[in-house]
Amino acid sequence: MHDCSSIEFDQGTWEKAQQVYTIVTQAVGAEHKGLFLVNKPDGKKALVVGDTANIARVLKSPTEFGFYGLPDDKQWRDGFAKSIKLMHQVLMPALMPRFMSSSIRTDIAEISRDFFREMVAFAEVGKPVNTLIEDFVTTVIFKCIIGSKISNEEMPLFRSSQKADLSETGQASTVISRILNEQTPLSVELLKTEKAENLYEGWAIEQLMSLVFAGAGTTSTFITMALARMALNPEMQSLIAAEKNAEAAPFTDAFLKEVLRLNPPVLTISREALEDNFFEEFGVSKGMEVILNLYPGLNDTNVFGAHCDQFAPERWLQRKIESSAFIPFGYGPHICIGRHLAMMEASILLKELCSMAELSLTSGFELPNVEHLGRATEIIQPLFLKSTFKG
Repeated sequence: MHDCSSIEFDQGTWEKAQQVYTIVTQAVGAEHKGLFLVNKPDGKKALVVGDTANIARVLKSPTEFGFYGLPDDKQWRDGFAKSIKLMHQVLMPALMPRFMSSSIRTDIAEISRDFFREMVAFAEVGKPVNTLIEDFVTTVIFKCIIGSKISNEEMPLFRSSQKADLSETGQASTVISRILNEQTPLSVELLKTEKAENLYEGWAIEQLMSLVFAGAGTTSTFITMALARMALNPEMQSLIAAEKNAEAAPFTDAFLKEVLRLNPPVLTISREALEDNFFEEFGVSKGMEVILNLYPGLNDTNVFGAHCDQFAPERWLQRKIESSAFIPFGYGPHICIGRHLAMMEASILLKELCSMAELSLTSGFELPNVEHLGRATEIIQPLFLKSTFKG
């Protein structure tokens, strides 16, 4: 067992929550595949899990969303857990028919072409495309999921750089409140749930805010990494373009999975045990925090083959990889509810771009190293892309 008892936490709720990434990646190293204990801010211990088999076992076992570093207040925690469960109950039935419809693909393709035109304009004046990617993802969420739209003036309110600014967050909340009053199918379901479950006023607004900010932040990071990988591997662009109008897109899917394997937007997942359990020599009691260190599991040579440090989409076509081993979105009953949308919009965007032009980098772009994985949205370097039109 690694001795992490000397690790100290800064004061402040969100600062404590962020430091789990430092603990996992620096205290014992990102390659650590075993289990070890760390001290939580409240003095209790948490178990960190870093091997594929035990990660899958935790995600399938009776656990609740974790609260690492967040308020140790039972009423708050119970309320948060209830909100998460209700969001799954409301969103999944409401979103799955939409995900399966052809109209959503048409809408995303149209938004992707608009993105391409703006990307070309950005390149002409030497502007990075990072905020453009955020705006693309936000537009998809509002148009395709929420069923509404926001103006160009409102768009900056939903960028990741604005989340820490409380005045901007208040303005974003006002926009969401307006959208709730538009009576879109999703807003109707959220408001109905707020009333039926006797929840506090404003619950529906908070859920839409979470949907936008959480979805946009992680998906923007994912797509930024995908575009960078695509520009760094020009020989793969023709393979992606060839699948634009195909019913299946095996190479594009493999390409995106490999991006998520090597550059996951989130490095750790926190869970809270709902019953006593045992992981090798470590006993996990009910209520104990279990932190999953995803990076070692996504680089397990027993699962993904040799040379896991190399970007090789073909590994997904040549090997049978169990779904429980692909964990950037989590796994089990609490898997990310936005995973289908994230993969869909990234796939459609890449195929649209590759069918129109060849992409390359106009300046160096260094992919985040493992110490920066986890909350990569805020530390991604500016991405400058050049488009060479085909034909």
